[in-house]
Amino acid sequence: MNRNSSFSATQPNKTSRRRESQDERWAASLMQLASSLQNTASTQVPAVINQYSEQLSTLLSALRSRGFEAHRVCKRMNAALSKEDLGSYINDACELAVASHFLALYPETFRYQIPSEASKQGKPKNFDFAFSADGVEFNVEVKSLTPEPMNRPRRLLKSFLPQPWTHDLVSQGAEFEANCMPAITRLMTSASAQLPRGNGAHNVMLLCCNDPDEIADVLTCLIGPHGLCRSTESNGPLPGLSDFPHIDTVVICLMGLQHLCVLEPPRRQRFFPNDTADVGGARAWAYQSAIPISVNLRRVSLTEHQTMTLGQAFNLYDAHFYPNLNSSYSDCQEGFFKLFNTLKGSRSL
Repeated sequence: MNRNSSFSATQPNKTSRRRESQDERWAASLMQLASSLQNTASTQVPAVINQYSEQLSTLLSALRSRGFEAHRVCKRMNAALSKEDLGSYINDACELAVASHFLALYPETFRYQIPSEASKQGKPKNFDFAFSADGVEFNVEVKSLTPEPMNRPRRLLKSFLPQPWTHDLVSQGAEFEANCMPAITRLMTSASAQLPRGNGAHNVMLLCCNDPDEIADVLTCLIGPHGLCRSTESNGPLPGLSDFPHIDTVVICLMGLQHLCVLEPPRRQRFFPNDTADVGGARAWAYQSAIPISVNLRRVSLTEHQTMTLGQAFNLYDAHFYPNLNSSYSDCQEGFFKLFNTLKGSRSL
């Protein structure tokens, strides 16, 4: 045996393994996501969760086909479900549902995960998406409130009074459930830092809520008698509109609830106890049925054209909600539940 053949015989087998293609890895990620959703929603009707998973796969694939980094969204969703972190999953699901809605409506002008001007100073930032509708440019940052466990003990009352008044009542023995103001201001601070300013676009923070009580809470914190929109400047620990210079409009919707009704069926039974209609899993992704309502953060009123374009583009229910609010003497809780119960009765949800 010559030297070369002896050397070759002592080398390990270097049989090459075929590397998976990007399409194969993508298909595997979608299969993992579907399996994780089956485990998460183990009490849901199989057909419903299958419809839900199939629509999720369709939306992710639509993003990918446009060259957007859908694999990052899919990876985050898989990681959240593997850790049983429902809040993180809902956050990504809401963002995907909203972005997919506007991608389908405005495919020619839609842009996704856009670097922000704010990245010129400090940590790099981006915002979720932008599009143009009827000549109006919109920049959008989607935020979600973290869902509370259904079995968490809750007090019966909430206070939306100024802090000194609330503290006085607490000192007299009153007990209140915390409202959404701390979470709202945290999310608005984050969104304002991400959204750009100076490009002539209309900046929207789109806030996804997890149940009707929560969206009524948010509306009260923003436009109630002692709400955020009543204060232009900061007042001690309380923020004012000047703290959020890059947000023109907040749009609040029930997108979180739609996903939770699929993933946690008892939530649907709580809010739709008399609804015997079949639940369609794909409908959880439908932004247009999430009852979007807008709050203008700017003291300057929008032009008629901007108002109409905003309302049509974001499918706003303002024309139904605000008359309810006026007839309820500015009671956001009663005003919203009038709208919610009307829509629920007509099975529009």
